[in-house]
Amino acid sequence: MQIVVFGLGKEQYALDIQYIQEIVSLQETTKIPNMPDYIEGVVNFRGRIIPVIDLAKKFNFDIKDQDDSARLIVLEFIKNKPIAIKTDYVNEVLTIDDANIENPPKLDEQEKEHCVKGIIKNDDRLIILLDHSKIITAEMMPELDIE
Repeated sequence: MQIVVFGLGKEQYALDIQYIQEIVSLQETTKIPNMPDYIEGVVNFRGRIIPVIDLAKKFNFDIKDQDDSARLIVLEFIKNKPIAIKTDYVNEVLTIDDANIENPPKLDEQEKEHCVKGIIKNDDRLIILLDHSKIITAEMMPELDIE
């Protein structure tokens, strides 16, 4: 499996590359009223209006000031409706053997654990593999016009 590794603060996360449409520089977002704070807003991506999810806010991490290394990862979501996730940086593309992916620990039923697909052991570091289809909860899909 090929993955894209990205950072949120000191932690490293990954997504399966097959679901990534593009990685672009951070763009200014347009806020949408009455959305959860982790919905950063929307951006115009190649003529399509797509929601931007701030994973640091969604995971209740400390928010750091954005710099030039911040990126948007545009993902294929459900029924060809893309979403973008905001990251502090994109690190690398790796090819990972499935044997190096362990199931995440079952801590509780919080959203953060739901979107964790596995934990990758790569050399001396751990990378959290996210499930792209569970970054947005089912109840948010209609509000974002993702059904």
